[in-house]
Formats: sequence, C-alpha cells, structure tokens
Amino acid sequence: MAPSPTPVPSVINMVGSGPKNAGTEKPPALSFTASPPTNSYSSFRALLKYNFLKSMVTESQGGRTVASPASAGLLLMLLALPPAAPSCPMLCTCYSSPPTVSCQANNFSSVPLSLPPSTQRLFLQNNLIRTLRPGTFGPSLLTLWLFSNNLSTIYPGTFRHLQALEELDLGDNRHLRSLEPDTFQGLERLQSLHLYRCQLSSLPGNIFRGLVSLQYLYLQENSLLHLQEVQQCGLPFESTRLGVC
Repeated sequence: MAPSPTPVPSVINMVGSGPKNAGTEKPPALSFTASPPTNSYSSFRALLKYNFLKSMVTESQGGRTVASPASAGLLLMLLALPPAAPSCPMLCTCYSSPPTVSCQANNFSSVPLSLPPSTQRLFLQNNLIRTLRPGTFGPSLLTLWLFSNNLSTIYPGTFRHLQALEELDLGDNRHLRSLEPDTFQGLERLQSLHLYRCQLSSLPGNIFRGLVSLQYLYLQENSLLHLQEVQQCGLPFESTRLGVC
C-alpha cells in the first residue's frame, strides 16, 4: 500500500515576533499546518511579515498551480510599493516640498519637455528660451519665472490652462515687443505679473481682462507712450498696483 501523500501547507504560522536586528539574530522559526486558508488579503499579508523567504518555486495542489509563499510575498511587496517619482529634467534641480523644478542659467533654448506634472514652482530664468507654446506647462503651477530669456513669441493659449498660477515673471525679455490679446486668458488667480524691460511699445485692448485677482503689474522700462494704453486694457485698477516708471 502506497504511503499517503504529505499534505500541502496552506497557512503559515509564525513563531516569534521577527528579527529586531537583521544579521545578528536568526530568522523566526516557521511551522506549517494544513488548516484551511482564511481567504483574507490582510491576514495573508500579516502572516508573511518578518520572514526571510527565498524560494520562488510554485507548488502543485490538487491539479492547480499555487504560488509559493515567497512569490506571494514578493507580489504583496510589489503591490505595496509607491508609484515611481517623476524624473527630474536633465541639468535641473528638483525639490519635493513644495514640488519645485529649478532650471535657471543652463542655456536652455526651449522649455524642458519632461517636467513633472505636479510641479508647483518652475524657475527658468536666465536661459535662451525664445518661444512659448500651448501645452508646455502643467496645470499645478503656482509660480513661473521666465525672466531674462530671449522670448520673442508667446503663442495664444500658452497659459490658458494654468488656472492656479499666482505669479508670472516675463520681465527682461528684450525681444518681446508685442503680445496677443488673449495671452493671459484663463489666469483668474494671477496676483503678480512682471512685464518690465520687454520693449513693449503698445498693448492690445483688454489684454488684462479676466485677471480678477491681479494685485501687482510691472511695466517699467518699456516703450509705452501713454498710460491710457494701460488703462484701456481691462485692469481692475482699484486693486492693482501699477509699476510703469
């Protein structure tokens, strides 16, 4: 008469509370019983804590392929891993709190394409950027510095989806001689707008309409001839400090 097969273990019972100092104490002893599984994800995860399981071999149980405790434990660890952090653009420095990307003074001719979408502060000053296009910036931005570049063209809709933006610095772009009427459309939370030293000779009518939160507007060192040009641009003058000198 053939000996009865050894029952396949279905639940792991741990003896001991686990290693306190890895490498100095032995791993906790393991005992196997044939008690029925609990079918509980949290219980199974708890049963695998504080072990040194190494085997990745699957076992056959009643004609089914069952993952060994080691492979199941690895799966649980993978599921528990946090998502990978977005990579920082080359030559830039990134900070996590608040989410900040600093790319100033790197001779960039365009805005880096791999900006993390969660970026709240983006510093791109002192580069060689010439053009800004729609879709370049993520909607989480609060602060955007682009001063001291070579900006000459800002396409309509570039800032349209930056509804959280509070500060925009486009100053010291001496090739920026004109702006489209809807350049700043959608910036309802914008509080500070810097357009100093840009060689602007005129401003389109109502270019600032919709900037209901604007408190500071800097236009000094441009080629504007009349303050009336600014007054006709849709500014809420009762709440805006205007710098034109």
